[in-house]
Amino acid sequence: MDKEDIKQLISELAKQHADDDDDFYELIENEAEILIFNYSKEKNYHIGGFTYIETLDDENMDDDEMDQSEHRKEYLALLEKKFEDIADLMWHYVSSFWPDAFQNKEDYLNTDQ
Repeated sequence: MDKEDIKQLISELAKQHADDDDDFYELIENEAEILIFNYSKEKNYHIGGFTYIETLDDENMDDDEMDQSEHRKEYLALLEKKFEDIADLMWHYVSSFWPDAFQNKEDYLNTDQ
């Protein structure tokens, strides 16, 4: 899947997220993050030896979904600092789901998410 396809799917998820009554909002957020995670996996991105294999590979998952989610977020936060396409996808995700959270991409990237 290419970057534009993922952006389109994230936009669709953002609409669901906005319409959700808080029952499934975390699942929708996770789904968007997993799209970006899988994109980075397809690109074989890694940072400082920290690869997708050490994060959320199906064969290595443990039972705690929150730990998996936090681990995935940490990995994506590292990747967005190094890879422009990941930064673009993460910015699209954040600005689509929470449009008032940041003024622009630079503000977002300069914060400690």
